[in-house]
Amino acid sequence: KEVVSALQVELTEGDQALLLSRGTDNIEAWQLTFQGQAAVLEHHQNSVRRGLVQLQRAVQLDEKYALAWSALSIAHWKESLNEGWSDSREVSLKLAIEASDRALDYEPKNASILAMRSLIFISLRKFEEAVELAKQALHLANSEANTIAIAGITLRYCCQPELSIAHTRKAMELCPVYPAWY
Repeated sequence: KEVVSALQVELTEGDQALLLSRGTDNIEAWQLTFQGQAAVLEHHQNSVRRGLVQLQRAVQLDEKYALAWSALSIAHWKESLNEGWSDSREVSLKLAIEASDRALDYEPKNASILAMRSLIFISLRKFEEAVELAKQALHLANSEANTIAIAGITLRYCCQPELSIAHTRKAMELCPVYPAWY
């Protein structure tokens, strides 16, 4: 696990790989989380579903693995965004909240989980709560570019464009080869 994590630091964003290396002693849960998260980030219906299955298995193997719960939350949220990807948008959002609740039970000050949860709250049209979560995430984020960029997205949707732009620029400075969604 340590060797794979070390290699991952050199191959991808360091903060994300380091997060993957913490939180579980179960190598299978860690591997499923890593694979499931990658599948979810492909943004295709089949890959999100494959990732969802892998992440559900990961949390069965280690129910206290916050990163697996957080990634599962993202998978359910992505299903809710795309018509036809789930049987019910409402059920998918409910499952996303439940998974993010579980993640926060184990890591209540995890900036990445808080930022992701802010996007879920936007989908639920709970804008005040979304802004509060984004601000908490920004306070804790340090140099986590993706977390800062996600909080910036939340601020954009919550009619705070100046703050959104400032935080998105900060994320771009922290990660000069940033993904297109920034």
